[in-house]
Amino acid sequence: LYHLDATSLRADLGFVLHSELGRIPNRVVIDFPGEFRILQLEGDDLLRWEQQRPGRAMASLQPGSRKTADLRLVIEAPVEGSAEDRDPEITLPAARVQGVHRASGTISLFGSDEIRVKRIETGSLTVPIPDDAENSAAALPGHVASFRFPVDTDPPTVSFSREQRRFIAQVDTLVEMKREEIALTRTVRLFP
Repeated sequence: LYHLDATSLRADLGFVLHSELGRIPNRVVIDFPGEFRILQLEGDDLLRWEQQRPGRAMASLQPGSRKTADLRLVIEAPVEGSAEDRDPEITLPAARVQGVHRASGTISLFGSDEIRVKRIETGSLTVPIPDDAENSAAALPGHVASFRFPVDTDPPTVSFSREQRRFIAQVDTLVEMKREEIALTRTVRLFP
């Protein structure tokens, strides 16, 4: 899940690691773009984690043999550029788990009222998920688009514009309560 607003991009990345023939190691190294900072790393079997360097985290799992492990990494970075930049373009961050050579899954992008997504470019094997009952993310506030990728592919790039504030509105309400009536007076002031 990716959440984009005018000042930051937050990626909520979930992994289900599965090994049919072997076992999941007790230490898992996750690489991601170095400009992102870790907000959270969690999982059912997670014992502890540490950031080894910018763009790399190591998760230590509970001792034991397992064929499946789930992890959730939340990272965030500022969106570069000034408010005057026309159509900034960003690449959605992808995290790579060392030792994993095949990956598939879904991507959902959410935006705020401060931006308008203009274009999303994906790899040739990444396909859009229609906004229907199969796509539960589509019902959530701010949903822009969802995609399914059958293999590890290049991360999508997003072109967007920042919505310009046209004016500030201040609304004041005066309530007068009298014995036989209640009077409401509203004053609306618009500022550039």
